[in-house]
Order: sequence, then C-alpha cells, then structure tokens
Amino acid sequence: MRTKPVLFAILVCAALPACDRNDTASSTELTAAAYETRPSDDELIRRVESAISARPELTQDVRNAEVDSINGVILLRGSVPDIGTKREIERIAEDVPGIKTTLNKLDIRDATQAEADETTAFSIQRAFITDPTIRHEVEQVTIEVDNGTVTLRGRVSSPETRLAVERAVLRTPGVVTVSNTLKTP
Repeated sequence: MRTKPVLFAILVCAALPACDRNDTASSTELTAAAYETRPSDDELIRRVESAISARPELTQDVRNAEVDSINGVILLRGSVPDIGTKREIERIAEDVPGIKTTLNKLDIRDATQAEADETTAFSIQRAFITDPTIRHEVEQVTIEVDNGTVTLRGRVSSPETRLAVERAVLRTPGVVTVSNTLKTP
C-alpha cells in the first residue's frame, strides 16, 4: 500500500522541473511573431486576385467571381460557368502564401454581362481603396467597365500614380483591357 503514495511523489517531483521551464512564454512569442508577419486581409485579397488574373485563359470565366478575406480565410463567391473553373480558382487561391484556408461559395452559372461588369468595377474600387500607394488618389478617378474593358478617367498627381492605378486594374480578375485616359499635371 505504501508504494502508491511514494510512486505518486516520484512522479510529482519529476514533473516539477518540467513545469518550471518557461515554454509558454516562448510559444506565446512565436505565436505573436507569426501573427505579426501574416499578411493583412487586404494584402491576401490582392495576392489572390493577382494570381487569378495572371491566368489570361480564365479572364472571361472569372468576371463574376469575388475574392474576400476574413482573418486569413479566403472566401470565393459569385459565379463561374463550370465546375472546372470553380475548382481551378480554388486551387489558385489555396496556393497563395499566407492564407489559412479557402471557402469556395462560387455558384456554377453564367453571369449576365451587366453582373460581370458590376463585379469587376466593385473589385477595382476595392483594389484602389486597399492599395496604400494609390488610396489617396481614388476620389479623382472614374471607372467604367464595359464587357471587361475598363476605361479610367480623371486626374492623378503623377505619371507614376497613373501607372500604379493601371497596374491595380490589370491585377483585377475579369479585366480584359484597360483604356487609361487619366490626366497628370
């Protein structure tokens, strides 16, 4: 009978030095460091949209697809014409570094041209607002989307900003061509 309390005392004594180590502080620091280096949701959206738009063969098929991010989880919504496109967009999104997971809520149906142009315009506006290099210029820019062709009108502060606005548009899924008529001083 005396063996059980002695055995218990030995186990407790063996565990105490392990409990005394400060493992929790270093794991907390690692978690905090990992969180700090995770890209923002806006950056993840830009990365996924750039990866999708880098595939020109998908341009027309993704014109009504939207990308969103919430705490590193990519949300795909809208519509695409077939299951192959739906899976390909999900695969592209999953390959983007920094995302936790992908939630694919894309419907399989053809979008009307008006729906597609509206989705593209929305994605461009979001790209403007979330891009720190052009955010301050967007109030001066008008976007018109017609059948995937984007026309930019207005005024920006420099030729560099004009080019940055055009690049942001070109990184947007659903954009076929850009007519950049932005004026500079």
